Amino acid sequence: MAMKKRFYTMNGEMMAYDEGGVTKDLITDHLGSITAEINQSQVRTYDTRYSAYGRNIWSTGTGCGFGWVGSYGYRETGLFHMSHYVRARHYSYLTGAWSTVDPLWPDESAYGYVGGRATTDTDIQGTGCNITIKGVLNNLACTASCGWNFICPNYCDALGKWHLRLTIQRKGCTGCKLYQWFQNNSGKWRRDIAPPRNSWPVFTYKDGEVENEFHDYPSDHWSHYGCETHSVKVDFITCFCCKEGAKCVSWGYSSNFPDCKSAKCTKYGPVLVAPSLSKQICDSTAGGRL
Repeated sequence: MAMKKRFYTMNGEMMAYDEGGVTKDLITDHLGSITAEINQSQVRTYDTRYSAYGRNIWSTGTGCGFGWVGSYGYRETGLFHMSHYVRARHYSYLTGAWSTVDPLWPDESAYGYVGGRATTDTDIQGTGCNITIKGVLNNLACTASCGWNFICPNYCDALGKWHLRLTIQRKGCTGCKLYQWFQNNSGKWRRDIAPPRNSWPVFTYKDGEVENEFHDYPSDHWSHYGCETHSVKVDFITCFCCKEGAKCVSWGYSSNFPDCKSAKCTKYGPVLVAPSLSKQICDSTAGGRL
């Protein structure tokens, strides 16, 4: 008689399971695929790896039955043309597509899986919520000047200004909201509810819309008497959270003013956050935490 398994989850992701009184922790990758299992003696009892579209390349030991994106419920069936069951329907790693028509067709591809982005995206509901975020971060100003007045001969005025533009496309997603956090100089993460928005979530979108744009204009303006060194580094995480899916991007900038006569500004992103982490962030938004 087969022993029953009891799975333990956190924010919708399986973290461990118990079978016959033996508890094992699940090790996962950025998609939520289970790549190893470890018992309570810290011994690896199972190891495995997958192809881009979910085929098991090799494995050692016996796993829990959930493999590729398994921590989010993709269950292996042992069938070639229906290799994984994903709540609403079956998926095949042979074709990299669903075995039945998408319930959101014709708004979604009839059989296509996450738009061909199987190495970065998932569809944990099996219903085809597809979110695409593209963007650019531009530097609008990076200046420093040294002036004088009758009180003090050295008056430094420095400015770093930026423009983030995100284009967000979605299909088959409902209840979508946008959240954003920031941290200064690697400090504590905080909600970005500065004027003119003053709201949390930052935006709430109507169901049925397929494309939206988000613009942000952060800046660092610093003025001081004397030629002191000033620098700031700001990191952002912007998340598009829907009932059926989530996607986040990270981005940021640094402004350095070593004296009143020079300025250096650098940037990074926007860069896509791993799907499993995006879901965890969106699941925690009720408390405003990262």
